[in-house]
Amino acid sequence: MTKTGLMVTTWISREGKNMKIEKGFWQTEDGVRLYTRSWLCEGEPRASIVLVHGLGEHCARYDHVARAFTAHHFNMIAFDQRGHGRSDGKRGDIPGLNTALYDIDHFLELAQSAHLPTFLYGHSLGGLEVLFYTLKRQPEVAGVICTSPALAIGAPVPPFKVFLARVLSRITPGLQMNNGLDVNNLSHNQEVIKAYTSDPLVTPLISARLGLDLIQTGPWVMSQAERFPVPLLLMQGMEDHLVSPQAARLFAEKVPSHLLTFREWPGLYHELHNEPQQEEVIAFIVQWIKKTLGDSW
Repeated sequence: MTKTGLMVTTWISREGKNMKIEKGFWQTEDGVRLYTRSWLCEGEPRASIVLVHGLGEHCARYDHVARAFTAHHFNMIAFDQRGHGRSDGKRGDIPGLNTALYDIDHFLELAQSAHLPTFLYGHSLGGLEVLFYTLKRQPEVAGVICTSPALAIGAPVPPFKVFLARVLSRITPGLQMNNGLDVNNLSHNQEVIKAYTSDPLVTPLISARLGLDLIQTGPWVMSQAERFPVPLLLMQGMEDHLVSPQAARLFAEKVPSHLLTFREWPGLYHELHNEPQQEEVIAFIVQWIKKTLGDSW
């Protein structure tokens, strides 16, 4: 299937009249099994979307988003990141965001093997990762969808915590600690909060090295925004307290204007796709994809 790993398990379930879900595990070159899930429309697909989820969560939390995409003939391919969901690894530990780039390489290659226009879609930590990936790899994709990127956290990190993160990441990089995420700031929908807190696949942990990577990667991505090479849909909730809305706005100001669609959502929290206005949010993404596809649509 790919030069960089092995699909070791796969199974298919039909859920609904117009789609099927393919699930499995892909083994990386370094022996890590990553859980993967694809939502595939029936009929002719018009585009593929590769999803990179956020810190502590897993790709199955985007089921409703994927179903909306397949209704418009967009396939979505996703995976649980290392240390997350059903994938291998210490909980909350991705051994360096550069490692995450290699994992994204595989799933992007898999999506592009269908010879369809392909989009990268990342949320929160995943949002930072797809921006980082696009700037580092300069991939041939139709566009990037980025929601609530972790360019900076909601409250500035005190210098002593940065110093501590540097020390711990050298001495014990895999050390796990609470990620400090306030679940009440995810969504105004209490059912979303309840489902998140009771989900056994969600982890509240983060490793020292991932914490340091988050602190260091955001400023680098910000400094490279003028080099962003492909169409970008960047969306940010204005009442997001988990990441900085101001950082998203500053990034948007530097991206080449002819490539950028920047949408701020007044009153919304961190998980735009899980807010009471989720249908409007998802519809905006769908319309942007169609507009970006242009004549090919």
